Amino acid sequence: MTASQQQNDSQTIQTIILQDETNLAGLIQQIENCSSDLLGITKSSEMTKRDLPAGISVCQWLPQVRNSFADFVYHELGGQIASVWLPLADEGLIIAARDSWLSVLKKCESWQEALVTMSWKDVSPQSCLAIDWSNSQTFLPILEPREDRVSSGATRQVLQQAEGWLPASLNRNSQDFQAVLAGLYQWYDALHMSHEFSQAVQYTGRNKAGDYWHAIMHRREGDYSNSKYWFRNVGSHPLYPTLKKAAKDLAEQSALNLPAWSPEQFVDLCSRAEPGSDHEKYARRIQALEMVLLMRHTLDDATL
Repeated sequence: MTASQQQNDSQTIQTIILQDETNLAGLIQQIENCSSDLLGITKSSEMTKRDLPAGISVCQWLPQVRNSFADFVYHELGGQIASVWLPLADEGLIIAARDSWLSVLKKCESWQEALVTMSWKDVSPQSCLAIDWSNSQTFLPILEPREDRVSSGATRQVLQQAEGWLPASLNRNSQDFQAVLAGLYQWYDALHMSHEFSQAVQYTGRNKAGDYWHAIMHRREGDYSNSKYWFRNVGSHPLYPTLKKAAKDLAEQSALNLPAWSPEQFVDLCSRAEPGSDHEKYARRIQALEMVLLMRHTLDDATL
């Protein structure tokens, strides 16, 4: 790990280049050796050249690319969930007070656990879906995964402990909270685990979020008729107008002649999209937007 310093409004900010996120002891030692009260951690050397804000009291993230997909996810879902779904240090700079870093890291067993434990700055959802896809490097879930991506013990532990680190504002006893858990696993292609949570709350919830995650799960396992059944059960979900417009705009940008988005039409598109084709690239982007928007609504539905 290397470090650089810069001056901003009379406050020194030290930036650490994270080279091995599994070496937690090394990161702690690096932070202890820092003289600044404010630290940024990143994997991108480009972020050491950015102007950084002063006076930060809670953890926040600055994107390497504004309006990237990662930027959209961060603003829609907040730092905790964004840091689980995305490698935020790869795509930007995570800033927090030195004492906050040390306090959390010394109590955690992994980098992922530390990020969900940090006290993140509240962010407001982005008002539009003007995503710069050309500069978006984040891996997007594939349409029909053959195995899950819960490969590391750290990721598995964070997902299994989600009830503990998810915001206290969520009603743990609600059906929609179970749908939040279904969504967390769905992003990681853990279809079986996602299915267990969504199936447990079928036909319930403010906007039937569990049924929506259930429909996505069956679409991704290739059971298209079953997916359409659950979409019919969802009915008209509040995210549909936003996703329909985003799909139309992206189709035009991609020079694809496609019918207007609907859940059923999208199931059909996913069933036909050949791996590596422009249609698959488009569908994976729309699917990623769909998951983020649905998680946003599911969190809202589960809020006390």
